[in-house]
Amino acid sequence: MKILKNGMIALFSLFLTAPLLAAKPIVICTDTNFWYPFTYVNHKQNAAGLHIDIISTSLQKLGFQPIYRPNAWQSCFEQAKAGTVDAIATASYQDERAVFLNYPEGAAVDQESPWRVMQVNYVVVTSLFNEQGQPNTQLFNGHLDDIPHPIRMTTHYAIIQDFKRAGLPIKTNESSLSNFKHLLKDHNGSVIDVEAVASYFLKQPEFSHKLMIQKKSLSNKSYYLVFSKRSQIKSEEQMLIWQEIANIRDDSVLMAEFLKKY
Repeated sequence: MKILKNGMIALFSLFLTAPLLAAKPIVICTDTNFWYPFTYVNHKQNAAGLHIDIISTSLQKLGFQPIYRPNAWQSCFEQAKAGTVDAIATASYQDERAVFLNYPEGAAVDQESPWRVMQVNYVVVTSLFNEQGQPNTQLFNGHLDDIPHPIRMTTHYAIIQDFKRAGLPIKTNESSLSNFKHLLKDHNGSVIDVEAVASYFLKQPEFSHKLMIQKKSLSNKSYYLVFSKRSQIKSEEQMLIWQEIANIRDDSVLMAEFLKKY
């Protein structure tokens, strides 16, 4: 009886650990740029952020083991082209990216995709004071032509394509921090950035009460976990992952728990 009991315990232990042993690895490239609270690299040099929380929870529920590799944004795309990573977290849709990346159905046309990790809002940031030290009266009314020049953006933002199509010149920097420092120094022009990122920087002493977010939003885009066309993750598995991401994103209780950290 004792032998049988020990055997059952061993079998039960094996059953409990089997899912962990069977977890399928999925290698994901993330941007090293500070895109708080969505994706960034924490003090331990690990990928972190709200998008990472949603993706990790979704993958683990489906039996995948996410392996994050923070890297320069352009390098993430090069790795995806080569198939040395399975996916990128997170990217908006662009036709040129869809050549080597798999997006969920409808990503090219959906304003707010059901398969997104999150919807991200872009805003216009200007100086509170002009070059003469007077209050800045420039207002953004919703049209690209209204945005004060020079227009500054981080190099990798997909929204840059909207400005190129409109024939509007832009200045790019590798980081949001650089753009806000230039705006603060020059007292002219603007910075286009994600609302959450802009809000974070404008709370810092260096920028507080010196820069402002214009009330009118510029645009918003769906951001996805996108897969390399050379990934070993099968197409049906990718669809399951996108569905689970939607489930997690729409779980208000779980999202509230995630948001407490930020």
